[in-house]
Amino acid sequence: MNPVPTDDVAALHPSNALLLNFDALTPLATFYQSNLDLLKSELMIRPTTLAMYENEKNMKITTIMDLLDMLKIYKIAFIETYKLAVISAKIPVFSAACERTFSTLKRLKTCVRNSMTNERLIYLAVTNVESVVAKSSNIEDIVKEFDAAHNNRRILLH
Repeated sequence: MNPVPTDDVAALHPSNALLLNFDALTPLATFYQSNLDLLKSELMIRPTTLAMYENEKNMKITTIMDLLDMLKIYKIAFIETYKLAVISAKIPVFSAACERTFSTLKRLKTCVRNSMTNERLIYLAVTNVESVVAKSSNIEDIVKEFDAAHNNRRILLH
């Protein structure tokens, strides 16, 4: 599978000069198997609809979320454009979560900890990535469960 054409996502941002330009959106639409004929016809009525929406709401569309709000209202007329806008709004979130996970692994697997087993590394990584859940856990319950499972310890935890 080819990577997502993220440069084409910029054609859905209101600050871009190529906002909702068919030629700029074609690679993205092709990647997500959109109906190109329908998309082209939707984009032909875009300038008047966009101007009408901005006048009606007395606001200027400046962010993708503003554009999504507009497209949601006119979803029946802009079904393919709406679908691409929703996808483009979610792509940065998905890639940021992935990058955060790799950053966590980089901090955990240092040369000092190079002899760590993969199982331990996975447990530490999950604990670090899911730190909100880990911080809200009751540490005393975890210690009691660990102590009950390992009766042969020299240091008693209870």
